[in-house]
Amino acid sequence: MHHRIAQLSEEFENASPKPPLFLDLHGFVNQPPFGDYDLIIGTAHRRSLQSDVDVWFGQFMSGRGYNIYLPNEVPVNGELFAADSARTLTRKVSTEFPHVDCMQIEIFRDYRTIEGRERGIQLAYDMGDFIIEYVSNY
Repeated sequence: MHHRIAQLSEEFENASPKPPLFLDLHGFVNQPPFGDYDLIIGTAHRRSLQSDVDVWFGQFMSGRGYNIYLPNEVPVNGELFAADSARTLTRKVSTEFPHVDCMQIEIFRDYRTIEGRERGIQLAYDMGDFIIEYVSNY
């Protein structure tokens, strides 16, 4: 897999002024002690980014009605899924390919159940809309 990421990274580095975007999708079950969120964005406290794509994503998805937790450079007590551990794919890819923007997106379980199927489908469409806008405009 790392070979393919390297290949894609090199191709996109030469084709676009913005960094390539690597997304690692996960799911979470338990809410952090400081709020209820639909999506939690992990960026190793912004060390896995070259741009503000996490902020743009958070603003875009908030505008679509989702409650987003977007960690900043300073860890918060009780914070989950920051992609700060060396074991996470986001951290590994951003370390090996520092010119790539890497985000771990944690999706709350309500979007990943049979009962939440419609919400999950809408979330997928909304995330797809962000990617289209990101590729087109940022």
